[in-house]
Amino acid sequence: MDSCSCAGCKSDIASNEFISCHGCKLKYDLMCANLSPKRFRKMTREAKTQWKCSECKSKQPKTGNIDTPIRSASHSMIDDKGKSERPSEDSNVTVRRNRSVDSHLTQEKFKEILKKELMTEIEVMFEKTLSRMVSNQLKDINSRFVELQESMTYISGQYEDLKKHLDSTKSDMQCLKDENNCLKDELNHLTTRVKTLEDNNMKQQQWARLQNIEICGIPEDKDENTLTVVQKISKHIGVPIEPSEVEFAHRVQPRRATSTVRARPIVARLKHRFIKDKIMAAARKHRNLNASDVGIGCITSKIFINEHLTKENKILLSQCKQKVKELNFKFIWTKNCRIFVRKNEASPPISISSTADIAKIV
Repeated sequence: MDSCSCAGCKSDIASNEFISCHGCKLKYDLMCANLSPKRFRKMTREAKTQWKCSECKSKQPKTGNIDTPIRSASHSMIDDKGKSERPSEDSNVTVRRNRSVDSHLTQEKFKEILKKELMTEIEVMFEKTLSRMVSNQLKDINSRFVELQESMTYISGQYEDLKKHLDSTKSDMQCLKDENNCLKDELNHLTTRVKTLEDNNMKQQQWARLQNIEICGIPEDKDENTLTVVQKISKHIGVPIEPSEVEFAHRVQPRRATSTVRARPIVARLKHRFIKDKIMAAARKHRNLNASDVGIGCITSKIFINEHLTKENKILLSQCKQKVKELNFKFIWTKNCRIFVRKNEASPPISISSTADIAKIV
């Protein structure tokens, strides 16, 4: 249904709860018509079609014969001798004066009597009109009070329903809060468990590389034999090994390819850990080793022999080197795939096994 305007407040009526005046045919919303929703729904179809607005009600002619006022007991009458006489209380008939008496009345006296009668009649009419107005207003006030009472009952019911809904919502919120706390505790437990598993996995990966060495700086050759290269380097640093003491030796892809020209490192796994420890100890004494010393490349190709760390430990080692450089620490090294730092010869070594341990470097 298209929206229309209320004749009372001039606002658009968006719903179907409105009523039309039987007299002026104008439409009013329930608030301007002084009708509660409950009362409006209880009205019959005939009552709705016969409903009139306040303005049309005020224009409606009054019923009953009120044109002839009832004479009150205070009216004066003139008897046959020209004396004033009070009529009976139920007298409402105008008593005409005897013509013989009129001759004895002066004009001034007649005016005075007429004035008194008119004043009395006016007072009676005023009292009746006032009484009728007060009665109508009391009826209107009573009607409004009934409507207000119905509205208060309706609002009270709505309030109780809302209160029940809020209590139910509050209970649901508490359940959700408890469930959320349980999920948080479970998440913290799972997070701790995942961290423990990650740490254990990293330790196992590093343990599997404990007998490996990583050789960087060896130029690549398509016809090279990586096992022979490892033997040449170990022989040059004073720890000669037999081919049977090496399980495998091959090149691996670096953690990040910074340059396509840079040679890939060689990883060799030794059968015995003590041989690996000998090679690492000898490599620390030959820090200026280059490829030309072993007859492989030029003098500018420096060779580095390191322990084979996991990706995570290499990142951790890089972070430690940066921190050590900032704080002017003198020593940083790895032993058995573990990272150690030392400020100077007199200070104790600090073991670094995780990112949180970097805070120890102070």
